[in-house]
Amino acid sequence: WKDWLASPKPEVATSFPRKVESLRPFQKILVVQALRPDRLQSAMETYVCEALGVRSVNLATLNLKDIASETLPHTPIMFIITPGADPSAILEQASDQILGPGKYQQLAMGQGQSELAVQLLSKGAQEGTWVCLQNVHLVVSWLSVLEKELHSLDPQPSFRLWLTTEPHPKFPPILLQQSLKVTFEAPPGLKKNMQNAFSMWNPQMFTGSRSRGQLLFVVAWFHAVVQERRTFIPQGWSKFHEFSYADLRSTADIITSFESDIPPWETLHGLLDNAIYGGRIDNVFDQRILRTCLKAYYRLDNVTVGDRTARPLPNSKGVGPKGGPLTVPDSQQHNEFVALINQLPDVDQPSLFGLPPNIERVIQQANSNRITNQLKTMATAGVAEGGWDRERVASQLQPLLQLWTTLTTGTSALKAPKGDTGNKAGVLPVDNFVAMEADSAHRIVLLVNSELDAVSRVLRGVDLLTTAVRNIATALASGEVPDPWSDKWEGPESPPIWLQAVVKKKLAIDAWLDTVDKGQTLSASVYPSNMFNPQVFLNALRQQTARQSSPPVAVDELKLVCQWGDTPRAVGKLPCTISGLVLQGALASAGTLAEAKTDTPTVVPLPSCVISYIPRNEPDPQPEGNSVVLPVYEGLDRSKLLTQLRMPCRPDEQDKWIMCGAAIFVTGE
Repeated sequence: WKDWLASPKPEVATSFPRKVESLRPFQKILVVQALRPDRLQSAMETYVCEALGVRSVNLATLNLKDIASETLPHTPIMFIITPGADPSAILEQASDQILGPGKYQQLAMGQGQSELAVQLLSKGAQEGTWVCLQNVHLVVSWLSVLEKELHSLDPQPSFRLWLTTEPHPKFPPILLQQSLKVTFEAPPGLKKNMQNAFSMWNPQMFTGSRSRGQLLFVVAWFHAVVQERRTFIPQGWSKFHEFSYADLRSTADIITSFESDIPPWETLHGLLDNAIYGGRIDNVFDQRILRTCLKAYYRLDNVTVGDRTARPLPNSKGVGPKGGPLTVPDSQQHNEFVALINQLPDVDQPSLFGLPPNIERVIQQANSNRITNQLKTMATAGVAEGGWDRERVASQLQPLLQLWTTLTTGTSALKAPKGDTGNKAGVLPVDNFVAMEADSAHRIVLLVNSELDAVSRVLRGVDLLTTAVRNIATALASGEVPDPWSDKWEGPESPPIWLQAVVKKKLAIDAWLDTVDKGQTLSASVYPSNMFNPQVFLNALRQQTARQSSPPVAVDELKLVCQWGDTPRAVGKLPCTISGLVLQGALASAGTLAEAKTDTPTVVPLPSCVISYIPRNEPDPQPEGNSVVLPVYEGLDRSKLLTQLRMPCRPDEQDKWIMCGAAIFVTGE
């Protein structure tokens, strides 16, 4: 078992200990879920492939020419798309190659577009062109008209009707049955992404300046990198950004418009950062990743110009010929680039995108949690849809009710905090914050206790069922935190974990409130993970610093700084020791950032640091040359940005830690 637990691929059947080899495939999934949850996604994929008799769950590269030739003019071709996937640009280019330029028309559906769509359909059928109606899920009530129009058409053989839609519960079943349905999303893997790009580019694009073909290869490579980083959300990107083929085509158009061997790099960076790719990003740290990628790939060193030979592409070690790094070929031949792409590995290593080797554990665990939550939702869907079944709800909620009893019995969780918790004028801001947190925690605990008690009384037949009790019970039985609770504090999605976190915070805040009465509010380490509102704490610390500074300093003239190490030097008027932070994407070794290893946990604990607010014109205790600014998030999903802190690193390694998505978290739960 020890060897199995340490195995890099425990989901492989031959890896299991001999005593459990007789387990059925699905039972082995349960073993992996219990003991190695970081490999649960791979175990599920292995099970699906074995059950369906397929080699891989990945799809082949989409070939629109084959799809068009396999259908008849009366058969609509329906793309079922995911957010961020838009096949219109690929359709237009395929139409230009198959029918010739000017034979493609598209219309984004919406209010008031129905008559124009019918006209476009009739004209396209007469002339034998391709017509694409986008986002038809927005006009499902009109699609019955579209069905009648299709039956009345006498189209030319070359006519094709393309539809794009997101899944919709009220989509007409007849139109679905008549259509050829194609799922469309970004191709998985850098190799397939590159193959897809080059299949849409004709060889004539590569003629011109000597560097044009090389630059187009870099364009496709960069596009594949930024798209494939979405596989590693929330570390590759904090959220899903809708990069699409239109971005690739726009960049290629810019490159082919330059006549010289060396494009104006600064102009190119500006266009891609502010308009094309960057226009889709709304997170400042994701924007920083994009700029770092632009700086790494769109530069003179990556192409051969004159006597200067190109250097290998960044992070391409192991994907080039003979397992070495990949250098962009000095060629203008489309087929030579395609031959090189076909030799790329089918499976991408995280290092190819500048990500740490342990990120697969992070992503597998995140994806597995999402899938298991979806399965739980499916399993409990009958609770919300069916009628009230007291016995069934009671059996589902009994463990949760017992958990709450255990959490609150023998502790001060339900007791009111000692001292005055009101917001008083003249009291120090941080002291006020602690008092308000204690009062808020007490109110949340009382609310939960009251509503769980009401649910328990109804399930025992003591009280009658009310709408409010039914809503609470139904939400909990469905595995969701009730809205009245999440309105008070938006914590974990799982009710048991949410309850445990609330009680933990309540007890910790009450203990902190005791130190306020003794005038020792900041004398010991402060744990942001024990706060309901850590952002408010930082604001209070800032206000108190401004108030106690001499001479007085305006709040907006202060900046947050930090120092790491066993004996950090106190800086600022009001230093505060912060503990309990965790790091993802790197290790903290000997006071500086170091590379994570394959077996590194998803998050690692950080040593305590001292934070303080100082005037903006004062130097930062961490020099910029050997430190990097990392975001601090409240949770591992990176949805709530708290602040940013500087961490020491080796000189000139800032870009490395930006690319790997290193970040600090208040809690690793």
